[in-house]
Amino acid sequence: MAISEPFGKPVNLLRVMTPQGDPQILLRVKFAEVDRTVSSDMGLNLFSTGATNTIGSVGTQQFSPPSLVPSTSNGVTTTTLTLSDALNIFLFRPDLNLGATSKCW
Repeated sequence: MAISEPFGKPVNLLRVMTPQGDPQILLRVKFAEVDRTVSSDMGLNLFSTGATNTIGSVGTQQFSPPSLVPSTSNGVTTTTLTLSDALNIFLFRPDLNLGATSKCW
């Protein structure tokens, strides 16, 4: 084309068909390493201190749950919460009377 342009206007009738490739999918892959011994040493306890008269706790039994002792004085019921283990995480929502303790070695 460049050689023939000085002599006039060239017309290119050459068409090259390129085959369509297979559709491609972009993947993002993330790897996470989990140590089984750490996951088996991790524990969680959920407890209620008396919302709708439901005092109690449930947990994974990896460490002792908090002790919940209800007491009534002058018609008002209160719950005493006693923790016996050193904990990594302690959460409590007084508006829901719901808490959680967690421990990981």
